[in-house]
Amino acid sequence: MKKMRYCLIAAASAFTLAGAIYAAYTSTVSVVNHVETGDVNIGISEYMIRGGKETAYAEPASVMPGDVISKIPRIICYADPCWVRARITLQKSGEGEDYPAIGGIPEGWKKAGDYYYYKKPLKKGESVDIFRTVTIPADWGDEHFEESLSVTIRADAVQSKNFKPEFSSMSPWKNQEIEQCVHETDNSEPQTTEHIINTVEYSGDAHKLVAAPNDFFKNIGRLMPGDSTGDSVEIRNTTDREAELFFFAGYENQTDTQIELLKALDMQISLNGREIYKGKLTQEGMEKGVSLGKYAPGAGGKMDFTITMPENLGNDYARRNADVKWIFAVAEEELSPTPAKTAVPSGGTSGGESGVTSYSGPAGGKVAPEGSTVSAPIKTGDDTPVRTLAVLLLFSASLILILFFAKRRMDHEK
Repeated sequence: MKKMRYCLIAAASAFTLAGAIYAAYTSTVSVVNHVETGDVNIGISEYMIRGGKETAYAEPASVMPGDVISKIPRIICYADPCWVRARITLQKSGEGEDYPAIGGIPEGWKKAGDYYYYKKPLKKGESVDIFRTVTIPADWGDEHFEESLSVTIRADAVQSKNFKPEFSSMSPWKNQEIEQCVHETDNSEPQTTEHIINTVEYSGDAHKLVAAPNDFFKNIGRLMPGDSTGDSVEIRNTTDREAELFFFAGYENQTDTQIELLKALDMQISLNGREIYKGKLTQEGMEKGVSLGKYAPGAGGKMDFTITMPENLGNDYARRNADVKWIFAVAEEELSPTPAKTAVPSGGTSGGESGVTSYSGPAGGKVAPEGSTVSAPIKTGDDTPVRTLAVLLLFSASLILILFFAKRRMDHEK
């Protein structure tokens, strides 16, 4: 029974120690940011004019020399805006150099090499006809009797965002690699909203952190290869006490495919124009806390972030999505007796010590070593959690020694 009591005392001491680390933060708030990639997806539908009306194309039972066949192949854009091109191949079973001719090619197409290039990008839902007729040569005779004829059309597309063809060249798309489209038609609609201001506020008598909206990536939209886009977060302290704000990031409940996307995207974060993080969204440095500075009552700052999707990401990354969790935590301090000045986060122009403090997060709370890189920046000088930890460790060690000697004396008296 005595051994059980010693174990309980030791366990209680350890629990107290862990609780003190959590207590280093006065308040925390989290936002779940949704990131999504775009898509390039086209299709070809064929139509014909019959009885003066457009209808679905049907193969003619037979043709005669000089016939003009109504055949209208149409490229349709199902997803994000894209450039399109088409390759037309005519094949016949008989010999001879004379081929049927295609006609009715609309304005806007340019022939270069084996392809016809359309010189305007198509938006989602827009379409363009490639040609409208196929004419059988009038001088075909009995030698072409029962000859078969086929018209093959291949259409390619490439994103219009971050890509511009050179139509004066014989290869307007240069050496752009065309990948097979491996997904179904995307019928989803991107959300369009007015620009939302992102804020993190330590506010009111309750001294609680408040973040709005619940997704700081709402203004970004769908990402396409080569995109580099971002936004900013306004930081405010509307309480009557100085407070230091910390930032953590990570992910949870994500599939392997979603994690693969996060690992492919780059993130850069700066505080009042000073870079505090650069790396992947899943990099270890994002899971460690980064100080966003100390804020006097009424002070504020600006956190800018940029997300980049590398231009070499192909169709495998189309129509993907993932969530990144951002956590903001605050450590509050009593105001000093001297009058408070309007301050900016440390590292700004308020005269405070430059540098950033790094912690391993609310579940860890360990202070990063001085002189480390962006993932564990330099201390600001606030060593309150360290002192608390040292005192508790000393107390725990003393308690264990007292219990040890007490047990030895009890055993000796038996």
